[in-house]
Amino acid sequence: MKKILIVAVFMAFCANLMAQTTNDEISSAVISLPKYCCKMGHPTIENALAYTKGVTEWQINPEAKCVMVSYNTKKTSVEKIEKALAKAGIETENQKANKRAIEKLPGCCKRTAKGESKGMGKD
Repeated sequence: MKKILIVAVFMAFCANLMAQTTNDEISSAVISLPKYCCKMGHPTIENALAYTKGVTEWQINPEAKCVMVSYNTKKTSVEKIEKALAKAGIETENQKANKRAIEKLPGCCKRTAKGESKGMGKD
């Protein structure tokens, strides 16, 4: 009898887990990075996205100064993702970068974030 109960509980748990997986809604967004500088800033962007709950994948486009992000809409939103980037010192179209975090960016990225250069190596 105990084995049947254990199997039933296990099956219910698996069914619930599968239902959660299929109910997750993945969406994507393109987030503009107007003060993107160069590839030196990629680790900062990647760390901010990696530690943002719900972000599943991303691709940085240096030429377009943006990042395409796929995320679970039940766990996060574009606004939360932009806030995470801003907290890391990366300005988005809708969020100003955290001033303390800007100071931790690589030299060229720091100057671009402060508006002292154009970015992408074009001072």
